[in-house]
Amino acid sequence: MNKSTAKIDLSTLPEDAQRELVDFYQFLKKRYKIQKKKAASALPGEFLVPIAVKEYYKVERNEIYADV
Repeated sequence: MNKSTAKIDLSTLPEDAQRELVDFYQFLKKRYKIQKKKAASALPGEFLVPIAVKEYYKVERNEIYADV
């Protein structure tokens, strides 16, 4: 359901049902509250920069376990 079109007409319900529905809506908002993300990392920025290497050698799984 698109957030911009998620509207419900409560006027067709009796007042008791409207209050119950609003109460349930508040419950759902609290239950499924989206928590803010914490800071990306507590490490200094230098730890997040990739280490430059001259050459990358891809190791196959079979090579690793060949001598075992």
